[in-house]
Amino acid sequence: MLHFATVLALAAVLSLSACGTGSNRGSATLSSQLRTGAIAINPQFDEARSFSDGLAAVRIGDEHTGKWGYIDAQGHFVINPQFNKVDSFSEGLAAVEITPDTDAESFAGTFLGQTWGYIDKQGRFVVKPQFGLARSFSGGLAAVQIGNVVTAKWGYIDEQGQLVIKAQFGNAMTFSDGLAPVEMGRFPTGKWGFIDRQGQFVISPQFAFADPFAEGLALVEIGQFNKGKSGYIDKQGQFAINPEFDDGRGFSDGLAAVRVGQSPTGKWGYIDKQGHFVIEPQFAFAGSFVHGLAPVETGDLAAGKWGYIAR
Repeated sequence: MLHFATVLALAAVLSLSACGTGSNRGSATLSSQLRTGAIAINPQFDEARSFSDGLAAVRIGDEHTGKWGYIDAQGHFVINPQFNKVDSFSEGLAAVEITPDTDAESFAGTFLGQTWGYIDKQGRFVVKPQFGLARSFSGGLAAVQIGNVVTAKWGYIDEQGQLVIKAQFGNAMTFSDGLAPVEMGRFPTGKWGFIDRQGQFVISPQFAFADPFAEGLALVEIGQFNKGKSGYIDKQGQFAINPEFDDGRGFSDGLAAVRVGQSPTGKWGYIDKQGHFVIEPQFAFAGSFVHGLAPVETGDLAAGKWGYIAR
């Protein structure tokens, strides 16, 4: 079983300070100098996400009042903590949620809950806050929620904020490998399937939940939502890894984070594409590897600290 290594020596930190930022090269260089499971960025954040487009989203403060910003591969803030909720950067843009400010003309209407928009890597809004919820861009499309709490539906916009697949789904996720998981019906009884970029179903709605495809496989849940079992299907909708886990994440760098046991006491580890554990379950929570680094939480799920392990 892997365990956290001791904190990196100061000399090692200084030798890494010249790594590039603004792309994933920095995180790739950093991870290549660490052994598997070693701490790359010391646990200091209250929550952390995987690196994407060279930046990682981290939260300072508790989940109710804390703020999210973005760090580079050396752990330095590039965009200061200021957002209520965020998604990872993708294709140069990130979905973020602001605090409604009804006195600000530029954010008129956000008091209706239309508080999600898209920023660039300088933290400037490219698509102004106008959606109830929003997800990452992929292939020039992003899933967004339109409408109020009662009538809300999900559709897909382009990078100019124009709707290109009409809002018709109970929920929707990011496109990957030309397919996107969407929910027909409403939580918790709706069923998930996969559509193509024209909005047509390729894998019919049948799952309690589904994540986007990653490295040719997609995480899906069968049975009752959040109480069933999760496994991984191929693009024909057939199981490549049988549903035997209690939760999971998509594959990245050849590994997927999965949980064994129910929350909050279950533990997260990492499996390969044959479904075998490469890093045994030991973490309170775990994210995906990107260029050899993955965010993990140690200690208690509610009050633990986050850091990054090397592949």
